[in-house]
Amino acid sequence: MADIGQTIVSNASIWNLGQMKPDAILLAGDLSYSDGWPFRWDTFARLIEPLASIYPILHVGGNHELGSSENWIHYLERWPTPNIGQAPSPLFWSVDIGPLHLIGLNSYDNFVQGGDRIQRAWLLSDLAHYTTYQRSHSQPWLAVLFHVPFYSSNGAHHLEGELMRKAYEPILYAAGVDFIITGHVHAYERTNHVYNNNNDICGPIYFGLGDAGNRESTYTDWFQPQPEWSIFRESSFGVGQIIIHNSSSLRYEWHREACATNNTKNNYQQPTNGINLNALDCHTPKDNGGFAYEPIDFLDLTKSSDPSCTSKRAHIAASIGLNPLAFHLPPTPHSEEANNNLIFPRPKHSSSSSQKKENDQQRSHIPLIIALLFLLMLLFAFGIFLAARRFVILSRSPSRIFYTVDSYSSLSLSDQIIKGYTRSVPNLTSYSSITGTSTTQQEKEKWCDSQPAATPLQGIQLT
Repeated sequence: MADIGQTIVSNASIWNLGQMKPDAILLAGDLSYSDGWPFRWDTFARLIEPLASIYPILHVGGNHELGSSENWIHYLERWPTPNIGQAPSPLFWSVDIGPLHLIGLNSYDNFVQGGDRIQRAWLLSDLAHYTTYQRSHSQPWLAVLFHVPFYSSNGAHHLEGELMRKAYEPILYAAGVDFIITGHVHAYERTNHVYNNNNDICGPIYFGLGDAGNRESTYTDWFQPQPEWSIFRESSFGVGQIIIHNSSSLRYEWHREACATNNTKNNYQQPTNGINLNALDCHTPKDNGGFAYEPIDFLDLTKSSDPSCTSKRAHIAASIGLNPLAFHLPPTPHSEEANNNLIFPRPKHSSSSSQKKENDQQRSHIPLIIALLFLLMLLFAFGIFLAARRFVILSRSPSRIFYTVDSYSSLSLSDQIIKGYTRSVPNLTSYSSITGTSTTQQEKEKWCDSQPAATPLQGIQLT
């Protein structure tokens, strides 16, 4: 599912997914519809907690995780992605779920003049590993998850994913992707096997599932006539389910949950206003997609055994500068010749001589590092020495205690200053004779009485 939001339809989507008891939940972007209000991430977390506390949720970001001052911040901090250190960014990742290898991509990368080179390089590397080691063994199914669809016959968000399609569709076709899950368009649509805007048995099937219940209602403006590659489309709310039977067959189902009773945005958050939860017997007004009254869509998918797919994929790979590979016969992992024949060649290991040279260069830095550490230790020791020397000097200085024993001795020093009087500072030379331990209080007072009388202060200003 995708484009969930926080409405009663969202709650129905979450409940229905829980009833399916899935192994994992795939979410193709636009989660909370927080749109710059952080507390909405908290309320969304409470809404989806009954589901997220039991089942793993694998997700990618959408425009509502990026725009409205979101900038991926709350999304990445609150919803970790399963890149597990393998991808250079949490915005794209891959993970294995039983017999399925799932790849998540970022629809909002910069697809102009190589701005997506980091994501693209990672994708090629991940597919290289998959086509070499996994496809014919542990994960025969390959799927991709991203937000903006390559194919949609709805007028909303039309061609927004075109730059990404031109950059990535040949790669995904050459790798033999089986199906692709997207969102963004608030309606449901399933395509045929498609490549480059034409039906192609070797291409992937697209499931457009941006209908999970967000507050912006459904999109009813479908293009007419319906394109040949579009099989089923409906402007209502629902969720999809994929059941993988074995290495060559799976079943896909979509179940409607509700219909919009009008096309007014932000107007169906209450049960009696804007929606119809009678999923088996409802339709959305102005839905001209051709299937407005259908509550269920399903597909039994069998992997294509068409022998032409190998040559087609090899041709597409060559057209974008990749090497051909027969996907149904993966090469031996440790074979250098096999690596050269990969559509997605894995990085070659460096030779022993170059590896030795690199190790020598790394070892050459060790003496410099040791010298720097030794210099830092010397500076630290010198600093301790200076601090200790200053402490010793201060501890040997004579005590400087001043007495104010005169006719104003009953006043504190601050009171004497306020009243305009002070006393001359005692002479340290003569005073030192009474600072010993044997000096009595009477001798101190006698010495103080011999000092000049207090004189008025002149020119003192207190602020």
